[in-house]
Amino acid sequence: MPFTRMFIVALIMAAFAVGFSNLAKRTDSVDARPDSSSLTCGEAAGVACPTKRPM
Repeated sequence: MPFTRMFIVALIMAAFAVGFSNLAKRTDSVDARPDSSSLTCGEAAGVACPTKRPM
């Protein structure tokens, strides 16, 4: 009986690990698009990028 319980817990943990891995891969693929500020300012766009004033 203790072996069966340990086996079920291991299966649940493995399923969680696989699901989390898939979620992380999907998040990485969505996050791979370029930053919008790099497209609207800089030398390529011919517009100076805004800078923060030192306090």
